[in-house]
Amino acid sequence: MRRGVLEGKNAIITGGSRGIGKAVVQLFYNHGANVLFTYSTDDKKAAEVKEALPGVKAVKCNGLDRQEVENLVQEITGEDVQKGPAILVNNAGKTQNSFFAMATEREWDNIIENNLKSAYNWAKAVFRPMMAAENGCIVNVSSVSGLFGVPGQSAYGASKGAILSLTRVLAAEGIQKSIRVNAVVPGFIETRMTAAIPRPIKQKYLDRIPMKRLGKPEEVAETILFLCSDASSYITGQTIVIDGGLTSLLGAG
Repeated sequence: MRRGVLEGKNAIITGGSRGIGKAVVQLFYNHGANVLFTYSTDDKKAAEVKEALPGVKAVKCNGLDRQEVENLVQEITGEDVQKGPAILVNNAGKTQNSFFAMATEREWDNIIENNLKSAYNWAKAVFRPMMAAENGCIVNVSSVSGLFGVPGQSAYGASKGAILSLTRVLAAEGIQKSIRVNAVVPGFIETRMTAAIPRPIKQKYLDRIPMKRLGKPEEVAETILFLCSDASSYITGQTIVIDGGLTSLLGAG
């Protein structure tokens, strides 16, 4: 029988079929959570995760469709708010590398919607049930691009910076109803997203990471687990950077 720090808690993890999201799904499952993860396109990857973790639910869901998101949360919650999601990990996102002078408005809108609007839709859908239950935990996944200027990532950086601001506001508004909201800021992690970053840009920052390596999705997942567990019961409105020390040197010459 599985036992862990999230035993019996209902958790929604967006973008859970690969990368950081998949690592969070696996870790939460191992710690006893009732896990439902969403994905947008890759049926095969989602099926592989479900097969490896009996009892985990996978739902193909468009995070940009507010009604679709609301319907899913309502289906989980039903008439008893205590059965609603106790945890939301807002992980789903998209990146696109395009220098600002050459980027199109369509490219900008695409990234802002996929990252910021989808995070808004999910937070909006779970916030009221969490308020009614007077219990909840939200972790938003941002990026170092939201803290510092990374060439070619104007839209991505803007969306991830906005998520950090949203995190602080939701934490301030949720505190009276025992809802904690925090953010994690991964640096360069071994995922499909970082694989898409142009080699010269990635190498530039890799050379400056004090730990001299990319991070692993599992290392980010462990931090998210901590923020969703009772071990972090006095932490809200905070941003935790997981980057091997990169941001400590970004301002250096």
